[in-house]
Amino acid sequence: MNLLGDLPIKCKEDDALERIGFAEHIANGILSWTSDEPLCIALHGPWGSGKTSLINLCLEIIKSKTQAQSLENRPIIMQFQPWIISGQEQLIKSFLTQLRVTLKKPGLSKYAHEAADSMEKYENLLGIAAWFPYVGEPLGKLGKLLAHFKHESHRIAEKSDADLESNKESICSALSELKSPIIITIDDIDRLTSQEIRQLFQLIKAVADFPKTIYILAFDHSLVEKALEPFQSGCNTSYLEKIIQLEFEVPNPSRSKIADVLWSGIDSIVRTIPSEEYEQKRWNEIKFGPLPALFRNIRDVKRYLNSVNFMFPVIKGEVSSVDLLILEAFHVFCPTLYRTIRNSRDVFISDSPMRHQERDDKKKWVDSITEQLPTHCVKELTEMLLHLFPEIESAIRNHSWGNEFFQTWDKNQRICISSYFDFYFQGQLPEGQISAKEVNNISKYLDEPQNLELILKNYFFDDRIRKLLPKIEQYFENNFSDSKLKNLVISLFKVGEDIPIKPDGLSGTPTDWLVKGTIYRLVKKLKQDNRTPFLTVVIESSDNAICYPISLISYIWREWNPTDKKDLTDKEKLVSQEDAGKLKNLALALIKKYQDGALYKTRHLISILYDWERWSSIEEVKSWVNVTIADDKKIPDFLGGCGGFISSSEFGSHFAHYELQISRKDIEQFCDVDELKKKCEQLLSKNPTWLTDQQKEIVSIFLKGIDKKDIWD
Repeated sequence: MNLLGDLPIKCKEDDALERIGFAEHIANGILSWTSDEPLCIALHGPWGSGKTSLINLCLEIIKSKTQAQSLENRPIIMQFQPWIISGQEQLIKSFLTQLRVTLKKPGLSKYAHEAADSMEKYENLLGIAAWFPYVGEPLGKLGKLLAHFKHESHRIAEKSDADLESNKESICSALSELKSPIIITIDDIDRLTSQEIRQLFQLIKAVADFPKTIYILAFDHSLVEKALEPFQSGCNTSYLEKIIQLEFEVPNPSRSKIADVLWSGIDSIVRTIPSEEYEQKRWNEIKFGPLPALFRNIRDVKRYLNSVNFMFPVIKGEVSSVDLLILEAFHVFCPTLYRTIRNSRDVFISDSPMRHQERDDKKKWVDSITEQLPTHCVKELTEMLLHLFPEIESAIRNHSWGNEFFQTWDKNQRICISSYFDFYFQGQLPEGQISAKEVNNISKYLDEPQNLELILKNYFFDDRIRKLLPKIEQYFENNFSDSKLKNLVISLFKVGEDIPIKPDGLSGTPTDWLVKGTIYRLVKKLKQDNRTPFLTVVIESSDNAICYPISLISYIWREWNPTDKKDLTDKEKLVSQEDAGKLKNLALALIKKYQDGALYKTRHLISILYDWERWSSIEEVKSWVNVTIADDKKIPDFLGGCGGFISSSEFGSHFAHYELQISRKDIEQFCDVDELKKKCEQLLSKNPTWLTDQQKEIVSIFLKGIDKKDIWD
């Protein structure tokens, strides 16, 4: 990470705002100054306007133009920083000490060295003079204690004053002989306290008003005026005019130049906005719309780029680049709005329960937010807020969004979707979410079926598969491969047989439906003629997989044999009617393949029995069921597969508890339920050693619920 320092530029090669021409104008004026009188130049500009950079450019030009001259003929340059010094006496002492050391440098003329020698005594005399009311501040309480020395004090003070004037004349005489001026720059004056600003100007006006001296002062004029107000009784400007002979306003950089620096910086961090038309369109709307108006100087640009540079490497690939760039603009230019967004998650996201809140109420709330915005960019920040959060735009502009928009927002990892919102602020995904890096790692195993099965099994068991599936679909949007899809579907088919029987967890769409939907949509990306051959190969390659293959074929077959009023066009259906028949036969073959094996302990067995009965005959199904339940060891697993889970949750909770329920109505057409009941009672009574606790629980649930009246009857 390369954060941009807040340091000013030091040479013309770094002059992105093309201020070199203005700097040359000032530098040439300084070099052409021939008077022995001291000259004071002021550069005015607000914080971040580039005053220090302009001074550095001026000094670079002066040094460049006088480089060929001998050292004693070149201007003597001193850069003084008063804001690191405190107190009047210390300010004067530090200034004169630095000036003395500067004049004493080897190679300078003898007059510079003479002035330096006199300046050391001048420092000491100023230190003594500061103890007497004639020159410095009164002694105050200490003066009262020394009252009996009053006569002697006056005599010493008068002598000190005379020596001070004499010594200053010696300094001025020596400096008048210099062939080139002394250039003294004093920057960041507006950082000082009001008292220190006053003391600094007293230093320039009364103590260091030496001949052949040119001062370049940099400060915010309005701040210095305000600081001097308590001392000058409203005459601030006239006071400054007595000290400053030339004033320049630091020129404002053009909007286009600031924008060039901004775009260059963003490109170096983000590299590129995703090429998808959706994100490119959004970025262009912001780039050529409200964003540039927020930046008034290069310091604004640096602050913003540093903020983006800090966050982007951490969450790259996990969020929308465009949304991050907008949000960081709020972070830098309106921290109050940024905190409001962070702390009001449910108001801003588009998949929140609060999205149906009365629009008038939400509009009033949004209006109260916009009142917090900086006055110079209310319009721009409001526009960006609406761009970032569709839910806020709905409240302001009174319109709604269709489901297809939610899918697009989710696909592009927008901040308005709950699963991404927190990541923009925390730099890490909320617990249970799937990162883009995680998906990328999983995608590497799409060519390794055995490892892929192990990975997917973990996601099934901690219920994160429901978070992973949409990410997998997004991956295939841009990286579709028949072979990778084949390995994925085979792995899902196989792992689906091992899902825990009790699916406690988040309420919502059942995991099985989500898996089936994902497979269906991905297979639909194949050409229609290739779908049935693909599914045939996949199902035949999925050893011991029964539940998902038959469930998927059942869904495909019912597109041509609907039990409801929904009627799809031929193009909307996954396969042709002929191919649907072929897949049905494949499912029947799969059932018969495992009817003497693991079929009885398959999850959702009851659904398979109904499909079997539709595709074959009730007699065939009943015959198999009777043979199965004749074996006591198969009864518990058979009952588990014939049950369904009823979910329940506390009001306001997203967590659901699933309770197994086995209905008489579901199985009575396949067997004698009363006879099965007797077998179960005998089984629990015998309590054989092979009967597990989970199997006992299933049999008990069957016995407790078999005679209950169905709530839907």
